[in-house]
Amino acid sequence: MRRGVWTLTVVWGLWASSVLIGGTTAELQRVTGEPVRGTLVKLNASGVVMAASPDAPIPWEQITSIAFVADKADESKAGQPTAWMRWTDGSRSAVAAIEIRDDRFHAKLLDRTELEGPTNSVDAVRFYAPAPGTNQQWEELLKRPRTGDVVIVRKSAESLDLLEGVIHSVTADVVEFEFDGQKIPVRRTKLEGVAFAGRRDRPARSLGRLLDRFGGEWQLAKIESDGSMVKLETISGVRWQWRLDRLRRLELQGSNVVYLSDLEPEKVEWTSFFPGGRLSESFRGLFAVQKDRSLSGDPLELVMADGHRRVFAKGLGIHSRTELVYRLTEPFARFHAIAGIDVAHRGRGTLQLTVMGDGRPLWSGTVRGSEPPLVLDVSLRGVRRLALLVDYGDESDAGDHLNLCEPRLVKAR
Repeated sequence: MRRGVWTLTVVWGLWASSVLIGGTTAELQRVTGEPVRGTLVKLNASGVVMAASPDAPIPWEQITSIAFVADKADESKAGQPTAWMRWTDGSRSAVAAIEIRDDRFHAKLLDRTELEGPTNSVDAVRFYAPAPGTNQQWEELLKRPRTGDVVIVRKSAESLDLLEGVIHSVTADVVEFEFDGQKIPVRRTKLEGVAFAGRRDRPARSLGRLLDRFGGEWQLAKIESDGSMVKLETISGVRWQWRLDRLRRLELQGSNVVYLSDLEPEKVEWTSFFPGGRLSESFRGLFAVQKDRSLSGDPLELVMADGHRRVFAKGLGIHSRTELVYRLTEPFARFHAIAGIDVAHRGRGTLQLTVMGDGRPLWSGTVRGSEPPLVLDVSLRGVRRLALLVDYGDESDAGDHLNLCEPRLVKAR
């Protein structure tokens, strides 16, 4: 299919009744670790305006995430997905319907919001729900270089293959595919999905990742409110408006903040509390560092100083004794994090957490499951290698399940 410059058209149904942004509660997480909860007034290029301080917007660069607290999202009217779309910037969304004709697509999101535009915003469309038996094959086939459009054939429930050619149209039932000069109508039930030629590289800058209440993930370039609806634009250029209660969470990926869970450490070393003996890889795997989840694979959750539980989207699950070393490829000013024992081991674990820069101790503290989490704010001026040492406390290693939440590096200005 041809690809070129385009403008997306958003088609509205009667469902899009006005909902005032001023009545929506949001919880912001600052880069300093301080949460801000209140009524959301406005979103624009400058930042976020809360009702408590209407004349002092919070700049985007000072925010790591926004959780939108909807009183009642209208999810009961959501349709069933018939396809799973992947956009050219990596965004993903289930859709209730998708058709492609004459180099343009028409998609219907699960709440019946309709999107129309050229196919150059779409990377791939999957017709079957993601499943363990085919997920790896699907991803591997999409990684192959494409000089043309591709249909991915479903040979069986666990076997996929591809053919390259030209996709002329996609309807609710049939994909018209040209192969070796011959147009072939292929029923969608025979295909795992389709992918298009000429995927564009993702631009370096992004506002953040938006999670909606229907399971979609969008790589966001812009977000703003007009007083009743929220205007959204993705990195690939898809633009549409949505009711605010369709949004669940915005994870900011501003140019000044980097999460440790998004980096690969230069060194990871775990030492067993019991010396001697050769440990199997499967046993050592029980103590491996986990990204964006606890050691047990559950969400990162801590009991805060006020007694309330709080779940974190970003962080590391670490067991004692573990050392992690990160090579910093650019200058950073500060390191922020919230360190506590996972709720499942509350009252038991005790460990020593030390932050080092270029071999020098920068911060150290004792993390106990019987006490509130510790808030870290550490200067990184001039540091080229950042090391975290999670060591045994004054007891055994029992319950030493550290949740290092929102561990983020703030770039030097």
